[in-house]
Amino acid sequence: MPNYMTKKTYERLQARLKHLAQVETFELSKEIAVAREKGDLRENAEYEMAKHKQALVMTEIGELKGKLVDFQFIEDLRVPGDRVSLGTVIQLKDVGTGEEFSYTILGPEDSDADNGTISFQSPLAKGLIGQKAGQEVTVSLPGGSKKIKILSVKPYKI
Repeated sequence: MPNYMTKKTYERLQARLKHLAQVETFELSKEIAVAREKGDLRENAEYEMAKHKQALVMTEIGELKGKLVDFQFIEDLRVPGDRVSLGTVIQLKDVGTGEEFSYTILGPEDSDADNGTISFQSPLAKGLIGQKAGQEVTVSLPGGSKKIKILSVKPYKI
């Protein structure tokens, strides 16, 4: 399965990868060299810390490369917009409280629930995917079940 993401997120991840590979690794190499010059490596906390930071950076570089190898832009998906799916914007109503809210369903890397963007892998999205506007659905969430009415579904636009 490809990693679904917006073009903006792809560019952000590419920039992070470039920074890590070109700047962070260079700086860490210098830190390691300076720490190594201070003598016995078995009792050199600076050296151990620099090596630990280097391992973290290398792990993040590997993760980013993995995400950027097999990806698909959400903007390129053909989303009809008549059913909840990846690449849709949904207007919902909590049937119990009457509260209305809106979410954009995108990929995990684009997820920002505080700003109304959730991953298609989130419990809420999983419970709503495939449903149409006008339907009431009981969704299992970490805090318990909620009855949700789907008020509208439309394709995501940049």
